[in-house]
Amino acid sequence: MTFSEKMLTTIKKYGMLEKGDNVLVALSGGADSVSLLLGLLELKEHFNLKIEAAHVNHMLRGDDAESDMNFAEELCEKNSVKLHILKKDINKYSRINKCSLEDAGRRVRYEFFKSINANKIATAHTKDDNSENFFISALRGTRIMGIPPVRGNIIRPLISITKSEIYEYLKEKNQNFCVDKTNFSDDYFRNKVRLNLMPYINAEFKTDIAESLSHNLDIIYEENNFINNETDKFIENYCKAVNGAVAVDVDAFNNLHVALQRRVLRNLYYKLTASGYISYVHADKVIKLANNKLTGKRLPLCANILAEISYNNLIIKKNEAVNTFFYTVNIGESCKIPESEMKITLSEEKISNIYFFSDNETFVLRTRQNGDRLTLKNGQHKKLS
Repeated sequence: MTFSEKMLTTIKKYGMLEKGDNVLVALSGGADSVSLLLGLLELKEHFNLKIEAAHVNHMLRGDDAESDMNFAEELCEKNSVKLHILKKDINKYSRINKCSLEDAGRRVRYEFFKSINANKIATAHTKDDNSENFFISALRGTRIMGIPPVRGNIIRPLISITKSEIYEYLKEKNQNFCVDKTNFSDDYFRNKVRLNLMPYINAEFKTDIAESLSHNLDIIYEENNFINNETDKFIENYCKAVNGAVAVDVDAFNNLHVALQRRVLRNLYYKLTASGYISYVHADKVIKLANNKLTGKRLPLCANILAEISYNNLIIKKNEAVNTFFYTVNIGESCKIPESEMKITLSEEKISNIYFFSDNETFVLRTRQNGDRLTLKNGQHKKLS
């Protein structure tokens, strides 16, 4: 099976394209995105596609970034493809929005892609990327989902193709590509998985871990689609938007299987915050709150979201009052915090096994804000979230 034939099989399997689609290719200039563009061009007549490309210069790698941008321009000109270019200082964006460089780059890219008139956005995630994502999620303790072949209008035609197949395809076409030197540095968590963990597993256990995981990740994808469809039905029938909050029929919610309860909360939380997902711990606390059905009982969640029971409804809303949560308290004194129904006492005495060291006599008690970090014993910093 040729490269384009394998792409076509993947596209048909997941229903990625229809006749006459306007496809925007995310083109970094790397091997994956170059093969994606060329592969789709080979299938252009089959689907009667209109193909354009988009390149983002993150302004992080100096001359290398400029070189990648020039390469993308030349490649698109050679193949008569319209190219959209965005130059954005991702370092500055990261500081202003108080997020990681990786998250900043992802936000900027997708905002740019969505601003361009195309009904499909094609990204170059591969079978290897999917298996890397599996290990990253497992090691970080987050939900293992894999990379979805289709998410909304975002499609991933290379999701069943390996890196080695991509390099072989480009070699056959005598097509060069850009190489990002940062991909070979294990300073980044993803690179440690890619450069160290996966090769070790392949060598030590004599397996192709990307191939071994692909079937399970496909099963997870299909099961996730089923749960999402059931979740959407529940939200449509039993959830109502009221003044920026969401009211959930608490009896109907309590009758759901716990897997659907968590997914309903996850989707509602995401809609209210527009980013991030409710944690497993917080979700189960909300489920317990709903089961108890005590009217007036409230549960503060992270990202300034509050859950509360109001008669026959579970209300999930933004907790505006928390935005002004700011109190000072001295050692030996107590402070009531009405917003969280807590009373805080600062003591010089040992309480349980908790120790807190400071040279200050006065402390500030406030809610978490974007950019807050903990300093660990080894001197490293960790986001407080």
